[in-house]
Amino acid sequence: MTSPRSRDDQPTDQKHLLSSIAISIYLSSNGERIRAVRRHYQSELRRNWKALLVATALICMGCLVAQGLDDKPDSHSARFVFEASMSLALIRFLRTLWLLDRMMAINDRDQSDPPTQPAPRYDPDWRQRRQNRTA
Repeated sequence: MTSPRSRDDQPTDQKHLLSSIAISIYLSSNGERIRAVRRHYQSELRRNWKALLVATALICMGCLVAQGLDDKPDSHSARFVFEASMSLALIRFLRTLWLLDRMMAINDRDQSDPPTQPAPRYDPDWRQRRQNRTA
């Protein structure tokens, strides 16, 4: 049995999946670079995630409006609203892919770097000991 959902819902579903992956990477990663991104760009990232969700709601509303206008004698307005909604979906999908790629690249670099070495112990007499060794 097939699902009552149409193929037009698939880009939006993929966008939700990709944004969920990017958000989970952002929230669960604990590397140095991800912490720096959180520290320096938290408001921009928060604004991006919110914009993705708002755009998804607008796309859904546009598709519902297009469906409502479809049975009217003027089918051009329904087509225009639908095409505008799908154009916005495509643009937001590409933006989500880019954002996901950037977050995954940062996370991959954090995960692949060797662990940092602890700082050497502070010793105020190291210079004198070093001079005594060479003399």
